[in-house]
Amino acid sequence: MSAVILQPFKVFGEEIRPPRFEYEPKNGYIEPGEDYVVSWRNGIVLSRYGDDVWDLSPYGNKDSKVKFGTIPGDIQKKEAKRLLFIYMTHGGGRGGTLPAGSTVASMFTAIRTFAEYAHQHTVSISDLLKNNKKLKIFIAYSARKHTSTRIFGLRTVLTTLEKISAERSGFAYKKDKVITKMLNAIARKAFDDQNQTLLIPVSIYASAAKSRWKHISFIEKHLTKLVAFLVDYTEYRGFGYKQKDQLTKDEQKYYVLWNEAVAKHDIQQLFNKYDVKTRQEFESFLFSLQRTCRHLIHQYTGMRNSEGANLTYDCWRDKRKEMPSRVFGKEKKVHGVPTAQVWITHDEIERVIDLLNAIGDPMRKKLCPHLKQPPLMIRPKLLASREIKERNFDDLVSYPLGKQANDLDLELPLDIEGITITEEHIEEMSLVDDRDWSQHKWVRIGEKWRFAPHQYRRSLAVYALGSGLVSLHAIKEQFGHLISTMTAYYANGYKRARKLDGSIDEDSHIARYILGIRAEMKFYCYRKNVLLSKTPLWGANGLHLAKHLVAKTPEEREIVIRDSKKTISKFKKGLIDYQDTAMGACLNSQCSKFLLPDFFISCKGCEHAIHKLKKIEILAEKQRQVAMQWANIHPDGIDHRTAVALAIEIENFANVLRRKEKKESEIA
Repeated sequence: MSAVILQPFKVFGEEIRPPRFEYEPKNGYIEPGEDYVVSWRNGIVLSRYGDDVWDLSPYGNKDSKVKFGTIPGDIQKKEAKRLLFIYMTHGGGRGGTLPAGSTVASMFTAIRTFAEYAHQHTVSISDLLKNNKKLKIFIAYSARKHTSTRIFGLRTVLTTLEKISAERSGFAYKKDKVITKMLNAIARKAFDDQNQTLLIPVSIYASAAKSRWKHISFIEKHLTKLVAFLVDYTEYRGFGYKQKDQLTKDEQKYYVLWNEAVAKHDIQQLFNKYDVKTRQEFESFLFSLQRTCRHLIHQYTGMRNSEGANLTYDCWRDKRKEMPSRVFGKEKKVHGVPTAQVWITHDEIERVIDLLNAIGDPMRKKLCPHLKQPPLMIRPKLLASREIKERNFDDLVSYPLGKQANDLDLELPLDIEGITITEEHIEEMSLVDDRDWSQHKWVRIGEKWRFAPHQYRRSLAVYALGSGLVSLHAIKEQFGHLISTMTAYYANGYKRARKLDGSIDEDSHIARYILGIRAEMKFYCYRKNVLLSKTPLWGANGLHLAKHLVAKTPEEREIVIRDSKKTISKFKKGLIDYQDTAMGACLNSQCSKFLLPDFFISCKGCEHAIHKLKKIEILAEKQRQVAMQWANIHPDGIDHRTAVALAIEIENFANVLRRKEKKESEIA
């Protein structure tokens, strides 16, 4: 029998993806050697199969690390590696797509659940998987002990094993109807948990903002002294040490006791307020300050967690006559790769960005002077390192928000009474989301509210639409959603939600900004995605625009930019309209079919349509995922058959455009 070639992360280029693994069926099950390279970057090996840590960040994000050292038992650890490698090379969706590094890292959590339970009961993972009775007990146990999201991962692991033989995997798992039913029920709960983002009650939303702005105002008064202190702190390692013997001889040349360092910059008042008495506590204070700023940025923009963490230095743009205040950054959830994104925000956020720029300057000069676009927020703990090396952007950026139960303790203190959940808050949330809050893991009377970035997105959508000042399309542009139906989901229940009351100034709320520049927002999307498009446009309208209006040379691009004011005027007068669609865009403001379930069929041949292959490929993948979900929930039902048929139609249309683009490139 000939060898089978397995290629993890095959969607990545040859210069970055791991080497192929040649599996010989005659030699038994799949298991690479200890020296097999799992990941590398720039020709440098990051991880080998035998390592206890697999760094998969080249194929995901900075958190894509798998730590096998957390698994008890050598047998279970070895099996966990094999199981994860099988998922890397056989998991994912149809059409040959394989999971990315971040997905593999998240799947490890589920595999570790197998390993921990097996070790606890003195069996191997293989023994557990081949005994359906034991497996059912394990699933029932896990459902009680772990989150439904982790059980969702267990189902994915078992589904992956169903695809390949026991001889190839080394795990003799056989599909069982009862196990499938148990996992499907848990998966449905996981799907609900993942998609029901909490709405922050109005008074908590306002109280948290008030507390955070008080901190900003106080620190602004001491900012000049704080930055001067930070300059000495970053330049001289001996500055502010309590014990001289902790320093090297070179570091002792500029040695200043902590109390003397504080007195030099007259910063006692600031440090007394936040109980800063040591270098370590100073770094913790800077970290907490950054997170307070992060919360305000998310609260006043609605950006995603990773988008806030990856903001760059000097990302603020002032309010101009034709545009409001904006924060510039990048998103990659919709397009799959980092793509420029702009968030409209309140003028006051400039204070937050200016503060972060100021305290970040000394850290940037110390840790990353080589970066042209350094992070807005750098982890202060890196200042304690004696290691001298050029760190990349991902190694420097701040940690995610809302990931730990003690996240409140990691920002500057809030008014506890103002963020404590009351019976009134539960009633307020129940008006919007019909859920049994008694079953929620922390939403209980007397508990402190735990803030997370997606809550701000949900709350912004609900309160902005509820104010009556903003359209669904405008919120969609602000959030960077692919289609308006996703935005509508975020804002679900806005008609029943409490309105913004006197605790929040409605005149200065972000909703009013968005309403005021609706025409400009449409224009800038139109200019970027149509007039200055670098990818081919298809569809009846797309072909017409590509021939007559799309800029093809640098000179034509300058003309488009120069004529922006004239084009904006046409948008304001209603002479031109524009809206993104899942297939590209549409210039028909009176379309009655845009959000109907059959929009693909309607848009496909519409004379107003502009089609883009990249978007249609994303749509095809999303529709394929929907079909797979229906396959688990109601296989062979009408919903499943409809979802599959639509997925096939969209993929066929994408193939048509692929052939057209290939033909165009050959002619060129």
